[in-house]
Amino acid sequence: MNIATLSDSDAAQKALMACFDDFYRTAVSLIPFEREAEFSVLDLGAGTGLLSELIQQDFPNCSITLCDLAEHKLKRAMQRFEGKDEKLRFYVSDYIQQAFPENNYDLIVSALSLHHCSTAQFNMVLSKIYAALNPGGHFINADQALGSTDNIEKIYARKWLKDANDHGAKQQDIEKALQAMKASKRLALETQLNLMSAKGFVDLNHWYQYFSFCVYSGVKPMKDIFTP
Repeated sequence: MNIATLSDSDAAQKALMACFDDFYRTAVSLIPFEREAEFSVLDLGAGTGLLSELIQQDFPNCSITLCDLAEHKLKRAMQRFEGKDEKLRFYVSDYIQQAFPENNYDLIVSALSLHHCSTAQFNMVLSKIYAALNPGGHFINADQALGSTDNIEKIYARKWLKDANDHGAKQQDIEKALQAMKASKRLALETQLNLMSAKGFVDLNHWYQYFSFCVYSGVKPMKDIFTP
């Protein structure tokens, strides 16, 4: 998996994330298929397509649907995949409010997107994710979580700002990120995992954490014993 070759927007994001490489590598490493396997992926909040590109690099035969509300970001994703988009679909949609493109995915992923959801919205999206997965399908989420206490949240914020400055992030990018974080609706990691468990996901695990940045996954059981 090659994270070394980054677009300008990816490089700006990397400067804002001290854990950039480990964060994305962990998410992709959790995909439970052989390299040459054919399987279907839905990328929720795909943005400019970074996570999907990393998945495609490691699993060239998978088919990926990139879903995002921002059409201009998906246009940049199309440019990213120019000449290698035979197995890709681009779908402009508010996945929080609208139905998913299809309901038969082997894998659903999301990176730095679900923090836009309130608790009620997160719960609703989990229901749609669960319904859209094939039995045995996996959901992998890489995102930011809220600190479980006010003091922990302050530590998260202080560490993020120090890292961003230490890694040479532009001041305008730092200010934009701070505004975005203020507007986000991040949930505590424990809350997210509890909501997933209540939906019926099994094999839940929190695989990676660097302060607020975390990666976790769950599986829809082969035999559905829960009603989302």
